[in-house]
Amino acid sequence: MTLLAAAAIAAPVSEARTAIDSLDAASGLARPDSR
Repeated sequence: MTLLAAAAIAAPVSEARTAIDSLDAASGLARPDSR
């Protein structure tokens, strides 16, 4: 795998993880008893 391909794969994955983390934080704030 080339460095360019690795970067092309890693960028959306890290963005998706960031989005999932913010969704988790938002749902945690909305439902604090769920944690």
